Amino acid sequence: METKSAISEAMMVAFSTAVSVVPKKTSRNLSDFKDIAHLAVAVNGFALTPRQRLLITTSYTKWQKKKNNNNETVGQWVHKYICDNYKDLKKILTNPKNKDAVELYTKTITSIIDMSVESLEYLDDALGPLFVSYTAEGGLLSEYEDLFNEYYWKCVCEALCQFGKELSYSRLLRYDTIYAFRIVILFISKKITNGLQMKHEEFSGCINNDNSCCISKSASITKNKKFKDT
Repeated sequence: METKSAISEAMMVAFSTAVSVVPKKTSRNLSDFKDIAHLAVAVNGFALTPRQRLLITTSYTKWQKKKNNNNETVGQWVHKYICDNYKDLKKILTNPKNKDAVELYTKTITSIIDMSVESLEYLDDALGPLFVSYTAEGGLLSEYEDLFNEYYWKCVCEALCQFGKELSYSRLLRYDTIYAFRIVILFISKKITNGLQMKHEEFSGCINNDNSCCISKSASITKNKKFKDT
């Protein structure tokens, strides 16, 4: 048991060292860390060492105190980043017609990060099912999937990767903090994606099985079409 723990600790040190030499310009996308963060998750699951948890909670608390000067939330930071880098999503996020939906997503992104930071020790057990449910059929965010789809969430995760740089309060701990936070982002990304996939699989199953749900929906569409034609 001790040997396994020692090996795991040695791997984490190696990962941390590898992160420290990654050029800054390559740290924009989550996929850039797939050989480091993804491997760590494959070995240990969505588990963080006590040191990593401390780095995240301490740096996030410091950021919250700092941001109180302009009252900016994580969700607002993320959407600002997206607007600055993606013109297509900027049109959606700045459209007055989407105001309620944007506010919901802004608050939800903030809540997701807040809850994750508060539950780092038992991340998957505490929040896994909840985050999956957000984008699954009938979930909190399922109503606006036509606007905020998988592409949107990919951009959100990219923004959160960049946000991780805001958390670094010490130059010596910069890459260790970013790396630890990216494991959390991987967790969030996986659960949100799982919810979307579940919703799509249920819809596909409905079509393939030609069940009463689909028949009823088809009949309703036909009825509405006839009504419009008259």
